Amino acid sequence: MFTIRLTNMTKLLTTFLAVLATTFLYSQDLTTDLLVHYPFDGNAQDISGNEFHGIPNATLTQDRFGNADSAYYFDGIDDFIDLPISPVLKPQLPITFSCWVKFDVIDGYKSVIATNDFATDSHSGAWINVGTSGTFSVSIGNNTGNTSTPNRRGKSGTSNLLPNVWYHLVAVINGPQDMVLYIDCRDDSGTYNGTASYMAYSSAPGSIGRKDAYYGGPASYFQGSLDDFRYWNRALTQDEVEYLCQFDLDLEENEL
Repeated sequence: MFTIRLTNMTKLLTTFLAVLATTFLYSQDLTTDLLVHYPFDGNAQDISGNEFHGIPNATLTQDRFGNADSAYYFDGIDDFIDLPISPVLKPQLPITFSCWVKFDVIDGYKSVIATNDFATDSHSGAWINVGTSGTFSVSIGNNTGNTSTPNRRGKSGTSNLLPNVWYHLVAVINGPQDMVLYIDCRDDSGTYNGTASYMAYSSAPGSIGRKDAYYGGPASYFQGSLDDFRYWNRALTQDEVEYLCQFDLDLEENEL
């Protein structure tokens, strides 16, 4: 009997240590090449250690747990958060974006999420959004002075997102032919569009909540709430994405 109990305790201890080691490993890995992390806990300060603090022009609101002043609300008219101007924030591929987002509406115009290059009348840098069909999308632009199909390359997922629902979104861009979209821990597959073969930047800053997507027209502004924005100068692995997403989902369950 004593031997059985000891064996069970050993198994439990081994399992606990394995989980603890995995948690430590991935938590350490997720800080590697992390350029920006905005938890939006009362402000737009960057806690990555790089001090790329955001410049907010949006309103603090409740996060997905109901905590006051712990996310930002964007009105779909003129709200945004600019990133600082720095060459460090304009890396070459691969890169990864992640965030929690809740859309008020999904219409293509008010569902742009973020870009690392807010150029005027030009597709440049990389950006994430939800299109008119309601699918999560990621794109790159070649900064050749237009916003047509030859000026961008992107991938759109397969799932139709709904308004007034919090989603955990991750976009990994390895190259023009290799992009991965995740919704709530799951690879959303998808199809490619556009014909640009490379990514290039302008001198404009990155921006959360807006993108100038139409040549000669006004910028598109996000309408909804956004929380916990991260941006890496590398591609997260599927295991890292699953850990990041599941860790956040576990936090959510514990808050409810």
